[in-house]
Amino acid sequence: MEAYEQELGEQDERRYNSAVMILAHQEPDGFQGVPSGRYDKMHRVPFGEYVPFQESMPWMKTFAPYDFEYSIRSGKQFTNFNLDGYSFGVLICFEDTDPVLARQYVARPEANADFFINISNDGWWRGTSGHDEHLAISRFRAIETRRAVCRAVNMGISAVIDGSGRVLEPQRILSSHEAKIWQIPSDSSSSPELPVSHWSEFKQVPGVLLASVPIDHRSSLYAQWGDWFPWTCWLVLGMGLAWPWIRTSTRKPA
Repeated sequence: MEAYEQELGEQDERRYNSAVMILAHQEPDGFQGVPSGRYDKMHRVPFGEYVPFQESMPWMKTFAPYDFEYSIRSGKQFTNFNLDGYSFGVLICFEDTDPVLARQYVARPEANADFFINISNDGWWRGTSGHDEHLAISRFRAIETRRAVCRAVNMGISAVIDGSGRVLEPQRILSSHEAKIWQIPSDSSSSPELPVSHWSEFKQVPGVLLASVPIDHRSSLYAQWGDWFPWTCWLVLGMGLAWPWIRTSTRKPA
């Protein structure tokens, strides 16, 4: 969803791509939805959600895919949502492609998330392999953090991925000409993995997926240490490139 804010006394409209949790609160006349936490997307898609450097270089707008102002602002902080004693973080759209961002939810002792929710509008892929690729990318975030990722994705592929990166296979419990309903067994350890060859069955299909989130409290080397390995590789590479110059500059003339 898009959230709008306008500062008092200023004509400054701020647009965000946001996730809002709504809880059911019982009132005398029935249940009412009550907002309980909001997360503003922090990792925006260049040109898809904003035009880079458009303030300092206005000519960059010529590369924009739309002829109107569509940019959203970047969120400033992580949000841990709390539900029934569990904490979870939300990765909006392509934020599940950012390992550094996902790691922040499990690397902070004061706000360690129990699982992730990934919400995305993938309708513009129109049934192509982009749906499969986006699901495959989410598996890396589950493996890196050892946290389940639950995907609610417009046009598919909605799925539940456990902390080992397995896409759990849903069982169809109801089917009609309007929609299908699937369910993943509450004991995810006994649930088989959905073969990659069957992923396409969950694209562009109206339906509902019911599941109990598999909670995994394991840790991982990446969650604890981050990108130490690639940075070490860059350091070794840089030293290797600089070494011939260092030897030449320190060699004493004969």
